[in-house]
Amino acid sequence: MPQYFPTINKDQMRLPIYLKTIGIHYEETIVNRPQGFPSFQWIQCVFGEGLFQYDQKEYTIRSGQGLFIYPHIPHSYYALEKPWITNWVSFDGYSIKTLLEGLHMNKTGIYEVLNKPLLESRFHECFQLATSKGIYENIETSAFLFQFIVDIAKHTEPLEKVSLNNHKNKLESVLKYIEEYYSNEITIEQLAELVNVTPQYLCVLFQRIVKKRPFEYINQVRINKSKELILTNRTTSIATISKKVGFESPSYYGVQFRKMEGMTPGQFKDLFD
Repeated sequence: MPQYFPTINKDQMRLPIYLKTIGIHYEETIVNRPQGFPSFQWIQCVFGEGLFQYDQKEYTIRSGQGLFIYPHIPHSYYALEKPWITNWVSFDGYSIKTLLEGLHMNKTGIYEVLNKPLLESRFHECFQLATSKGIYENIETSAFLFQFIVDIAKHTEPLEKVSLNNHKNKLESVLKYIEEYYSNEITIEQLAELVNVTPQYLCVLFQRIVKKRPFEYINQVRINKSKELILTNRTTSIATISKKVGFESPSYYGVQFRKMEGMTPGQFKDLFD
């Protein structure tokens, strides 16, 4: 488990990015930092499992995941499954915050590693370069760290985004069902059963991803379908069309149409006469 803690001199501190510490295949124990750590950290789980505590929350960190921790953020972590093996690197510099903002890594968080072999190799390359003791060692390490951080951003995904994508995949089948069966009676219970979640949780998914309640979305689909029918079935009454798209009450259909389109179904029809 090689580790390196370079002595930081004034020349290094003038660099846009400089290395503070690095460790390869390190067996983690118990770390408790109520005042945080003074530098930016990337900790990547190689093997085992650990618990990361931050912002009054707990996260299980497994192989293929990493932690990006901002300076002075109170946190702690320890092994859940021993040995818990990680690679870690810490860095600082006057351009770090600007770089991270450009990469949308604006806060402490947990990340899913999408290319483990690449980032594993970056740790070894960085360690070798930093310990080479060459004339331009500090400058070369600084340039390499810049690319290393870019690679972390390119080849990881925030866990909250991965979770959101999983939710989107789950909701996709519900949206397809609505698109196909909008003219039938649809209940929240039916939709929840499709994806094996509770009706309450399905409502949460809709609000989070579609930004609408389930029946708001269903009504929107029905209104859109009714507009198509109004334009392609000119002699069919508005009341008949409302029933064809799943509205039991023509008057309720009229209210929803006006709410969404800013006009009545009849006024919409007249626009194309």
